[in-house]
Amino acid sequence: MPHWARILFLFFVLITASALAETVRLSLITETGRYDVTAEIADTPATRAKGLMYRDNFGGDDAMVFVFPKGDQRAFWMKNTPVSLDIIFFDEDGTWLNTHAHTVPFSTESLPSHGLAKYVLELPAGRASELGISKGAVLKLQE
Repeated sequence: MPHWARILFLFFVLITASALAETVRLSLITETGRYDVTAEIADTPATRAKGLMYRDNFGGDDAMVFVFPKGDQRAFWMKNTPVSLDIIFFDEDGTWLNTHAHTVPFSTESLPSHGLAKYVLELPAGRASELGISKGAVLKLQE
């Protein structure tokens, strides 16, 4: 395959892959204000299992929200994830449970929720602190 054809093919694959990622609007209400965010949504077993694994292009205002059918004890890890994240757990009402900040890329350490989590938000490392996401914070998915 000619070099230009490979480049065109890769460009097509990247555009198609990013177009397939579903997004959702959500609001984070914290002591410092309300922040509206567009997040990739992981709401199927397959998308939740993959999450941000193998992605090194995640930063800035990027976000991924995991939506589960009901609240339960959850634990995440950083296996195959090359970027540091803030992993934030919320209960069925969207109330903040706990945050694992500045996670270690590729770590297999279990990072559990401190309660029954229905929503898990992943942000670039340090972003949770910048937005004031802590006790009293609320996550709301916009319809």
